Amino acid sequence: MALKLSVKSLLCGFVALLSVSCLNSCAGDNPYLTPQTALDYALDSLYAHNYGAYIRSVAQEDDGPIFSESVMRILLQQHVEATEEEKGVVLGVDVVDTDTLSDSLVVVFYNLNYANGVSEVSSQKVMCQNGEWKLRLRN
Repeated sequence: MALKLSVKSLLCGFVALLSVSCLNSCAGDNPYLTPQTALDYALDSLYAHNYGAYIRSVAQEDDGPIFSESVMRILLQQHVEATEEEKGVVLGVDVVDTDTLSDSLVVVFYNLNYANGVSEVSSQKVMCQNGEWKLRLRN
């Protein structure tokens, strides 16, 4: 009987461990969990011409959107096309550092790596909104 209890306890422990592992891996699919992953996801989306995903990565601020979604898509497309014409495609984004301004506002410093071999350092404010980190486009 003691052996059955031990096996049962081990089985329950294994199921609990498996459940926690599944929850962690499912949560890991959310690109908005940290300022770094939010910025990385947004910029990867932007330079992959997935403007809808980029726009969803932008914080909705109290004053409302800066532009309508259709205008924003056009502006993003023009920006990416001009960048690609000048420097080539973006091969990757490397987060370099962060500076915490408050509990809900962080500046993320990053490198954009272009096909022409140029690496450009930049920064972006990222804010926590409803438990998710989103790009803050206003100063």
